[in-house]
This record gives sequence, structure tokens and C-alpha cells, in this order.
Amino acid sequence: MPITFEFTNTFDKTYGKAPDNVREQVQECLKKIIRGDVGSLRIHRLNNYKPPVFKFDVFPNKSWQVAFHREGDNYKLLRLGTHKYMDKAFP
Repeated sequence: MPITFEFTNTFDKTYGKAPDNVREQVQECLKKIIRGDVGSLRIHRLNNYKPPVFKFDVFPNKSWQVAFHREGDNYKLLRLGTHKYMDKAFP
């Protein structure tokens, strides 16, 4: 099955407010997920969330992250934000 992405309203809002370079890099990260080249994204599961919530780093310096749920090949993108913002949003 092909990988699909579902964008929540919250993700759309945070994505729309992000700087151009961040939005461009998010698109590159999604392409990496499609290719299966996810090693550089540092995907990690957050504790105490059901269904499980994961985050990946948009940049190597970990300054921006995307939170998501995954069900099989469907990635539901929940939120985009700075590392500090995401730590507050997902304590």
C-alpha cells in the first residue's frame, strides 16, 4: 500500500504560520518518509499517549518538529512547531 498523509486542522494552521524554509523542509521530510529514508528524521515515540504519538525532527539541529499518529501506511500529521513549543504541547 502507498504511504498517505492526513493533515489535521491544527497541523494546517501551524504549517501555514511557519516560515517558508520550514515548510519547504517539511515537504522534504515527507518525501523521505515515502522513500523509506527516515534515519535522519530521528522519529521517536512519546510516552503516555494512546493512540501512540510520534515526533520527527524537521532539521538536523532539532529546532522544529512534527507530531503524528501512524496507522499502517497512513500518517496523520497533528502539529508542527519549534522544539520548545512541541515540548509544551506534548508534555
